[in-house]
Amino acid sequence: MPLRLAATSTQPVKISDADASRGCNRGAKKADEFALQREKIVNAMLAIDADIYGLMEVENNGFGDDGALFDLIETLNARMSNTDDHYAMVIPATDSLNDGKYLGGDAIMVALIYRPAKATPAEAASVVRMPEQHISGENPEGETKQHDKYQRDSLLQTFEVSGGERLSIAVNHFKSKGSGCYEDWVAGEFTKDPADLQGRCNEFRVSAAEILGNSLKGLAGDVLVLGDFNAYAQEDPMRVLTDYNADANVRKIVTAAGTSIQGQTMDDVAREVGNGFGYTNLATTFAGEDAFSYSFDGELGSLDHALGNASVTEKVVAVEDWHINSVESTLFEYPSRYTGSLVKSDNAFSSSDHDPVIISLNYQPVVEPFSLTIRNNSFFWVKPTINGGTTSTVLG
Repeated sequence: MPLRLAATSTQPVKISDADASRGCNRGAKKADEFALQREKIVNAMLAIDADIYGLMEVENNGFGDDGALFDLIETLNARMSNTDDHYAMVIPATDSLNDGKYLGGDAIMVALIYRPAKATPAEAASVVRMPEQHISGENPEGETKQHDKYQRDSLLQTFEVSGGERLSIAVNHFKSKGSGCYEDWVAGEFTKDPADLQGRCNEFRVSAAEILGNSLKGLAGDVLVLGDFNAYAQEDPMRVLTDYNADANVRKIVTAAGTSIQGQTMDDVAREVGNGFGYTNLATTFAGEDAFSYSFDGELGSLDHALGNASVTEKVVAVEDWHINSVESTLFEYPSRYTGSLVKSDNAFSSSDHDPVIISLNYQPVVEPFSLTIRNNSFFWVKPTINGGTTSTVLG
C-alpha cells in the first residue's frame, strides 16, 4: 500500500493564540485575505493528496472547533466526498500543552493531520520540548545584553500503518536565521551575517537538533523527521541529525551556552557534540544535490527536510520538492499590502513561501494464508489455479 506524506507550510489565522499578549499575527490581516490564503493552501493540499501531513506555521490558537487547525481540516474534508479521504488532527495530551491549550508559547506551531483510513495513532502524541537560552553577555564594544531566546516545540506521533507496521513522525520548526542569539552577540555578529555563513542562532539550532535526536532514540519501526529546520543540508544542525563524525572533523560542532528546558539546565557553556544520529536526508539522497525548497535573495537551497532512519529509507518510492512557492513572485501571494488590487489566483501557487516536500512510502499489506480444498467427483483431473498460481489439494 502506498503511503503519501508531505511537509508543508501554512498560516491560517484566527483570533487569539499563545503569543496574543504581543499582538502577533503571522498570517492574513483581513478576512478576504484569509479566505484567499486558505483557498490556496487547501488547493495545494488537495493536489498533493497526502495521507499524512506535517504542517509548519499553523496559527497556535488551540485544537478546538474555533481553532485554525480545525478550520483547515473542516475545509479540506468538505471538498472530498469519499469519507475514506477525510483527515483528523493529532492532539497532544492536555497536560503537555501550554495553558492546557497551546503547543508551546509562540504565535505559530507545528501540527500533524492524517487519514484514519490509512493510519492509526498507536499511542498518545508526544511534545518534544525545545531548549531555551537565558544568558547575559558582553559584545566587542563592551555592551552587556541579557538574552532570553526560545524555540518552538516539536510534535511526535507514532502511527500503525498497513500490515501493523509502526511509523513515527516528528514535525519540527527550528529557530530562524534572522534572530540574534548570545553567540552572535559576543562575536559582534548580532545584526550581520556570522563569519561561518550559517546564519544567526546556529548553535541554538544545534542544541535543538541534539535534543530532537536524543528524543527519538529507541523508537521501534520506521522514523521520519520532517520540518523547517532553518538550516541547509550541510550546516551544523543537519549534520548533527545525519552524518557528522566528531573524530574526523577538525572544525567541531558545538551547542549554545546558557540553555535549559523547563528550568532544567542543559549547557551553561558551549559543548562539543558527539557523532550524528545517522538519519538519511531523503531529498538529497533521492532527488539529488540540486534539490531545493526555498529561495532567498535569488539563491536556492533547502531549509525544509525529510529525514529517515534506515528502515523507512528502504520503503521510499519517491521524494519531491514541489516548487509551487519558492520560485513564485511575491506579487501573487494572498496579501494585498504591497500589491493593492492586483488580481490574485486561488490556485496552489504562492500559497506559502516554502515548497512542500512530498515522500511516497511503500508498505506491503499482510497477505493472510488460506487453504482451499476441492472435491472432484468427475472422471477428469482438475488443476485449480488462483491468480495464476497453482494451489490447494484436489481430492478424487
